[in-house]
Amino acid sequence: HPLLDPDRELWAEIACRTFRSGEYNQEDEIQAHAELTGATVKDSYLVLNGRYQLNILGSVPGLLPDWLARALLEWLWRREDGIGYLEAPLVCPPPQRQGEFERWMASWELLSRLFPRRVHRARDAINWLWSEQDDSGLWDLGSRASTSTALPLSDSWRRRENRVFDWTTRVLTLLRRYHNHH
Repeated sequence: HPLLDPDRELWAEIACRTFRSGEYNQEDEIQAHAELTGATVKDSYLVLNGRYQLNILGSVPGLLPDWLARALLEWLWRREDGIGYLEAPLVCPPPQRQGEFERWMASWELLSRLFPRRVHRARDAINWLWSEQDDSGLWDLGSRASTSTALPLSDSWRRRENRVFDWTTRVLTLLRRYHNHH
């Protein structure tokens, strides 16, 4: 939405200043915030790795120059706790506990919007998702986490088939994003 344009421009400028050396620099991020917003962000939630900031940066395709998107993704990839608020490493296979798995899945969904052409980083996750497909071509990745904002899609999961259709829809949507850009 056009009302988000000033926020997109602000976060794109913060990202550009933060990665001006080609790699993440915390001091550059702190300085960018101080100069552009007057905020003191050291040890705060108002930093680039946050889920909400990344959603804003990923809300318009091509907002970030290619070099910046690449540097930002590499930085997120190396972070032990992945994306802020989701706190799930981006490694594969994903965590087995349902809440951690939900955050892992949400991280990959966010990255698929922000970095659709960076499929090489997603290859292990994509391969893992394909390996979880059953013989009928569907996915059942278990009960949903109580904190899930993405599931259920169906009115009720009392019937297993609803859960399977919901998971299949979610997985296929993610896979389509990556495969459309590869």
